[in-house]
Amino acid sequence: MNDNVILSVRSLTVLKKGVEMLHAIDLDFLKGEIHAIVGDHNAGKSLLADVISGAAKYHGGEVIYQRKVLRSYSPVKASKLSIACIHQNPTVFNYLSMLENIFPKKVIPHRSSKKKAAMTELAEEKLRVFGVGRDLQIPIGRCSDSEILIVYIVRGLCSSCKVLILDEIGTRLSAAQIEILQSELSVLRERGVTVIYFTSNLEEVYHFANKVSFLQNGRLLATEVASNLGKLELVQLSYSHLYSRKELERSNYELFYLKNYYENIINSMPIPLLLLNSQRKIIYVNNRFGDRFAVAKEKYIGRDVADIFRPGSMECEHFTRGATEDDSRPRLFSNAVLSIGNSRESHNLYKIPIYDQDKSYLGSILFFDTKSIHVDLEQYNKDSQAQRRVPLFAHEIRNPLGILSNFLTLIREKSSSQEIRDYLVRSETEIKRINSIISNLIKEQGVVGEPTNPAATNLWALTEEISYLFMPMIADNRIVILNKTDRDLQLGCNEDELKEVLINLVLNAIEAITMDGMVMISNDSEKLNEKAFVVIRVKDNGKGVESRNREKIFEPFFSTKTGKERRGLGLAICKDIVDSWGGMITVDSTIDVGSTFSIFLPMGDASIAI
Repeated sequence: MNDNVILSVRSLTVLKKGVEMLHAIDLDFLKGEIHAIVGDHNAGKSLLADVISGAAKYHGGEVIYQRKVLRSYSPVKASKLSIACIHQNPTVFNYLSMLENIFPKKVIPHRSSKKKAAMTELAEEKLRVFGVGRDLQIPIGRCSDSEILIVYIVRGLCSSCKVLILDEIGTRLSAAQIEILQSELSVLRERGVTVIYFTSNLEEVYHFANKVSFLQNGRLLATEVASNLGKLELVQLSYSHLYSRKELERSNYELFYLKNYYENIINSMPIPLLLLNSQRKIIYVNNRFGDRFAVAKEKYIGRDVADIFRPGSMECEHFTRGATEDDSRPRLFSNAVLSIGNSRESHNLYKIPIYDQDKSYLGSILFFDTKSIHVDLEQYNKDSQAQRRVPLFAHEIRNPLGILSNFLTLIREKSSSQEIRDYLVRSETEIKRINSIISNLIKEQGVVGEPTNPAATNLWALTEEISYLFMPMIADNRIVILNKTDRDLQLGCNEDELKEVLINLVLNAIEAITMDGMVMISNDSEKLNEKAFVVIRVKDNGKGVESRNREKIFEPFFSTKTGKERRGLGLAICKDIVDSWGGMITVDSTIDVGSTFSIFLPMGDASIAI
């Protein structure tokens, strides 16, 4: 066994009513590392956390701590061994003060002293960074649930534990609080503490975990060193491990259709190109590259991109030195010389960075500009008939992409799996990227007929389309969607963005209605502060929003839903989109009567309202 291993489980098996909940789990946790365990909501993460912390019994295998097999393992014994666990639903002593819940009562001096003052100062500092400012002497029973969770987290951070286990607490924290927690956990890691972080959200652990293990249906599927994987590969690994091909084909066939669509588009491009991950490894080679340079493209998957350049060349040196800020900037290499296949001529090489939605650098696309490509494109540009077909081709591609985007949105909103929702969001992002690539190609070839401004959006037609998409969801609950919009109203804002806003609002309205309800979409005009607005209203007769929550519902990650339904991003996205148009979104709601969400779009600006 590695001397650096502090905690291990071997062939760990847990039964419940004769059914295996955990099957032969083998894991090693090293000193001073953050080990993330990722899985869906039924993977067995919390059960494994309970076993490791002594809170649950196991029926087979061993738990080994510092080379000793633990017998009669319990939370008390775990505490004595300096193993602490933070659960998402903590157990606290309501009659004790906040300070007494953070530090065991027996170590807090009874009288005022320098030691007590230091402990109080430390606890106050930790609580403050999480946004909790309270008198630590008050009973914790007077705190809110969110404050109690932060107190429990601070208790773990202030302890002298050697192993700290965190069980799905990210589901109850804001994005800012998760960032703060990750920073604090990184400090613990530097002090040699082992952190075991259970989550269903891969995004939480990508930037700060040392290792990632994938759990599905109580079985350990893989353990990978995070630094050896780019973000794309980590997502793909998680996705391929957590869901079998048959499951994906059965429940989310659209994702496979999209994957094939992406590959076909890339392979159909008349330009040799490579896709690189953030570690400069080649993850995709298109057909044109293989044909142009007479190489078997499969040979280059997984290889370092520097291998394809002549040793000593500027390009080779760029791709072999350590990661720099240049990696995330577009760059042109003139007269690049390759060392593969039959290529001895020089090429212009364009490196374009790829980012995800949170601006994280994912990798790059490399385009090779060769003389033969110019010949092909010049001939293509001479063909005026082909030129006239390009806008039609773009339109025919964008129509099915728009439909796919709509259905992906619906699947994402109905899915109970956080992983699937995350991957659907990425798929939607890739659809938008395909649209952008098509637009750029059209502009580069100088094709006329592609409008530079977005086409006018007919609000009535868009509302009809959205109503149709929700038909399967509302039929069983006897909910009707009424389209009371003006048939002639044309809007100049982006149709896809407006569709996303309305889908989110209609979905919220449907979820607020239990049975026999109505959702009405209408429009009118209104003047505010001498400024005219077109107003789109989405009204329902559902349960309404409590007054204390109305100002919060547009905040990211805030949600009145609980458990698997909890998302907390839809309305925040709506607000961001409407704000980008120079408009605003408001809500008027009465409990047990219903809610009306109003989108104000400024008139007089041709790009917004017509």
